[in-house]
Amino acid sequence: MTAAAHPAPHPESDAVVSLDGVTVRHGEVLALEDVSLEIAAGSVDALVGMNGAGKSTLFAAIMGRVPLSSGTVRVFGGPPSVARKAGRVAFMPQGDSVDRAFPLSVREVVTMGRYGRLGAMRRARASDRDAVQDALARVQLSDLAERPIGALSGGQRTRALLARALAQDAELLLLDEPFAGVDQRSEALIAGLLTQLARDGRSVVVSTHDLTTLPDRADRVILLARRLITVDKPEVALAPESLARAFQFPREERS
Repeated sequence: MTAAAHPAPHPESDAVVSLDGVTVRHGEVLALEDVSLEIAAGSVDALVGMNGAGKSTLFAAIMGRVPLSSGTVRVFGGPPSVARKAGRVAFMPQGDSVDRAFPLSVREVVTMGRYGRLGAMRRARASDRDAVQDALARVQLSDLAERPIGALSGGQRTRALLARALAQDAELLLLDEPFAGVDQRSEALIAGLLTQLARDGRSVVVSTHDLTTLPDRADRVILLARRLITVDKPEVALAPESLARAFQFPREERS
């Protein structure tokens, strides 16, 4: 597929996210250019590209957190901001983004995933506490729930942030480098959870630099270099000619 071509979309009834000709500029810097893409329910998509390829900007566009220079984004058939405010979209930042001095326990961090569902008094109900407890159990952090978040290892912090997304019970999860800097136990646990989420009908998009294990973890690879290089099965998208186009564009064009 050439950079000018649009990817073959999923069947329209399956589209959770639809981007049509999306271009984003940060001042004079071109961050995304004419990106058209659809994301289906029940899928794990790996978003792959070098630093500055526009992965973070693509996530921001899906969440409605960045103005578009042109094009449209629809999430669950409506504006991204509506889906985000309704708690239907969850974003998980990188584990190393957590301030080690952040004075909250693991349980309190995971409970943040329920804030959009709390009433006017912002008091957790039994259903909220159950959702938090279930999320902690799924990432195997129940025994560390009262520990300060800053006291966790890198892999544990990443699992805590994933638990926060799980507690939110969002239908679309956007995960930024969940496998970066984690131990093997955390890596295997996270990979298994992503597969289970897709089986449950959730949509998962994972930003990653890990090219070696993608065929076992993703249904599709979205290869990005400001423009969309290709969207396909991992064994097709990660062909040498596609990777060369994604990872060798001139330094001055990075954004």
